[in-house]
Amino acid sequence: MGPSLARVAREYGVPVYATGGFPGVTVTHAMAQRILDERDTPTVFLHLGDYDPSGEAIYESMREDVWAFVAGHVGRDDADELFTAERVGLTEDQVLEHAIETAPPKKSDTRSRRWEEEGRLDSAQLEAVPVDLLRDWARGAIEAHTDLARMETVRNRGTEERGRIVGKLEQLFKELDEGEDV
Repeated sequence: MGPSLARVAREYGVPVYATGGFPGVTVTHAMAQRILDERDTPTVFLHLGDYDPSGEAIYESMREDVWAFVAGHVGRDDADELFTAERVGLTEDQVLEHAIETAPPKKSDTRSRRWEEEGRLDSAQLEAVPVDLLRDWARGAIEAHTDLARMETVRNRGTEERGRIVGKLEQLFKELDEGEDV
C-alpha cells in the first residue's frame, strides 16, 4: 500500500512514511527534522491507518510526538504554525459509507475495552479499502492543502527551463561534433 500511495504523493512532491504500526523514534524525528528544515512552508501530516484502537492511537502518537520534537526546537506557538495533522482515513464515516468489512477489535489490544465502551463500530483494516479509493482519499487530502495554481506555474517554469537547458546542450554537442573549441 505504501508504494501505491507514494506514487500519488510523488506527483505533488509529498513524502510518504509507511510504518506498518507504531513508528519508532527515528521516523518521528525524521518527520520533525523535515518540518524544521522547511520552516518557510507549514507542514500538514496526513494519516491513513486502520479504523481500530491501535490505528487511532498510532495517529495520535505520531501527531503528538512530531509536534513535541518541533516544539522543542521552535516553541509551542511556532510549532502550531509549522505543523498540523489530519486523519484522512480510515474513519467511522468511511467504513459506513463504503461498507468496509469489519471485525471485532482485537481482545489482545488493551485499548479495545474503551473502544467497545464508547459504542464504536467494529474495527476495519485499511487493507480492506480498494486501492483506487485510498489513492482518491490521498489525492483529495493533498490537493485540499496544496496551491494547485502555484504548483502548475512551477511545473510550467520547470518544463521551460528544461527545454532551454536541453537546447543549450544540443548546441554544445553540435559545436563539439563540428570540431569547434568550446
